[in-house]
Formats: sequence, structure tokens, C-alpha cells
Amino acid sequence: MKVSSIIDIVDGVKLNSPSISFIYSIKLEAKRVKEGDLFVAKNLGDIDLAIENGAFLILVDSNVTITDFEIAWIKVDNLDEALIKLIRFKLSNYDLSAFNCKNTVFSFIHCLKNSSNSSLKLIRNINDALKILDNIEDEDRLVFCDNSFMNKLYPKNHQLKTVDKNQIKNIIEHTIFETSFTYKDIYFSKIRVSKLYISDFLTAWEFIEEEVDFAKLKNSILLRPIFVDRFINQVEFGKSNKFLIIQENIDFIEKEINYLKRSYKFGTKLFITNRYINNFYAKQIIIEDINEVKEYLKQNQFNAAYLIGFKYEQIIELLNSKQMQTTLLF
Repeated sequence: MKVSSIIDIVDGVKLNSPSISFIYSIKLEAKRVKEGDLFVAKNLGDIDLAIENGAFLILVDSNVTITDFEIAWIKVDNLDEALIKLIRFKLSNYDLSAFNCKNTVFSFIHCLKNSSNSSLKLIRNINDALKILDNIEDEDRLVFCDNSFMNKLYPKNHQLKTVDKNQIKNIIEHTIFETSFTYKDIYFSKIRVSKLYISDFLTAWEFIEEEVDFAKLKNSILLRPIFVDRFINQVEFGKSNKFLIIQENIDFIEKEINYLKRSYKFGTKLFITNRYINNFYAKQIIIEDINEVKEYLKQNQFNAAYLIGFKYEQIIELLNSKQMQTTLLF
């Protein structure tokens, strides 16, 4: 992209007369900058590293000391707005289909999408939008989970069509994590999707329009259980009557907690958070230090522990540390 075009697109002011006239890509992180890139300097302290890595253009929204007169320096009123303008301009040059969907549907699309399907691009935030610019092609499909963000980037968009719930029949709830059902005369047998999320799963499945490996559902972040023994060591799926659910996305917790209250009435449930949450939906147990979680679970009776504010990978690492030799199950 020409530097002169960038100035026009972002309504920017050129701060110097550079020798370069073209940039190849846009980067937000100085450590990821390569030769020929435009660097968006949200942190002025990162500019030196960006230049060292080969930046051809520095975009700023505050006063800055020019340290390299060979490259271009452009000042704008607001970096976020300038980024939106740049991305929107780039996308407008392609014939694309853009869709907006709920967070839960977006999550299932992300989980089920084949890595080889390069034409289906998922955009949750500005970083995702920047990543796709280098390999965007006509007829690609863009999926957003933020309608206002999508309207800014690609106004010609659609709401993703949801499935007709009346066509979901013969639902068998094997556990709160596993169901069987029929949809449009197709039988789905014991797939790892909660009854709570069947319609969202089917909406994602229909949209993807390709053969899907349902084994990937074990990686879904929606009501994903970790079964543990009485020593709180991880065991295979379904091999214990104790399980943890780690939810990192606060947007899902109200729906999931209410579902657990309705559908898992007889087990003892603990709701553990790493900080106090106002207007919470259940009695919350606050444990700020993740290293104290395992010991607390060992010392307290429970069947289901719903953890909020912790990373899934960190909890897995915690559970698998200092494994005890005895793994008798209740």
C-alpha cells in the first residue's frame, strides 16, 4: 500500500519527508514487525524495536521524536479509528461474505472449523482482522461475534441464520455434557455437546458446510468438563463422579450456572472465582491464588466445581502436578 494512500485513508499528517513510499503489512506488536511493515505505535517505547526490525512507517496519535528520517512517520487523531479505516479500505477491495453470530455459535465454529479451510476467517477483535489481511481473497467468508465491530469493518454483512429448534427431535441427555438427537433426519449419536448448546452447535455445523470431525468437540470451551479422582488428579472423561468446569469467558457463566442448577440438582456444586463478582448467580468461593485451588478441592466435598477467572491450561497443569500414586475413585 502506498504511503500517500495511507495518509488519505486515515486523515493523517505526514511528519517528515521519507525516502520510502510503500508498506507491505500492518503490525501492532513491535516484536512481530518485519521489513516493510507499518507499525501502529500504541506504546511509544516500542518504536525503537519496530524500527530495528525493519518498520517502514510509524503511525502515532501523540507527539513523538523522529529518530529515523528515512522511514515515514504519520500522526492521526486516534489510532484505533485509523486502524478501522485501514482495515475497512483493504476489505472493500474484495468480494466477501460477512456474518455476525452469537458468541456461543462463534465458539463452535472456531472449534469445528478445519484448519485447511482458509476461506473461512474468524474475527473476534482488531488483531484477528489484521491477521487476515495478508491472505484475504475474493469469496472468503468472514465471521464476527461483535455486530458493532463488524459494521465498522464491513458494513455489507448478514446475521448468521440460526437453525429451527422445532427440527431438533428425539433428544437424549446421556449426561449434562453428552447428548444424542435427530436433526433433519440426521441422527447425532452421543456427541459431546450439552443440551444447553445443541441449537448453537447445529447453527455452526450447518454454516461450516464441510465434513466435520465431531471428536474436536472435546476441545469446546462450552461446558467442557475435567473429571478428577478424590485426590483431584485428572482422569478420563466420565471415569469419576467429580468434575471441574473452567470457564474463561464471563459472557457464558450466567447461562451455564443456571443450567447446572436446573439439570444437576442432586450433586454438590461449588462455584469458585479468583475475584469477587458483583450480582453473582450463586454462592461464590473466592480463591485468588490458583495454587490453592487443588488443596481446597481436596478438603471439600463436591461433585461439580465451576471455576471462573482461571486459565484452562493452568488448571490442567495444576491437576497433573505432583500426581499421587493412589488414584482410587469414589
